Amino acid sequence: MIKLFNIKTSYNLGKSFEKKAADYLKKQGWQVIIMNYKTKLGEIDILAEKANTLVAFEVKYRENESELPYVILPRQQKRIQNALLFFQQNNAKYNNYYLRLDAILISKSGINHIENAWEEII
Repeated sequence: MIKLFNIKTSYNLGKSFEKKAADYLKKQGWQVIIMNYKTKLGEIDILAEKANTLVAFEVKYRENESELPYVILPRQQKRIQNALLFFQQNNAKYNNYYLRLDAILISKSGINHIENAWEEII
């Protein structure tokens, strides 16, 4: 029997890992501003702040940990960056904040927070 990809189940699973990542960040002293921030320019899984730093977190889960460094593709990176810039431009409170693009990589062995997961012209 062929097993079809279940979008609803995958979506719910992704949301559960984003919640797990947000809980982890809160324990690390981050203030989560918004989850699933969406604009026409892109989407951010978790937007959080700490010490005058505004960070867009991309959350990824893979059973095989060796795949994790390759799951955020350049097009997606650019869309996340654009969404972060859009958020900052539309929220004056964050005008003087340092911007950063991080990844939360989750596997069976745990959570790995990668600061500056990719760098662009921020």
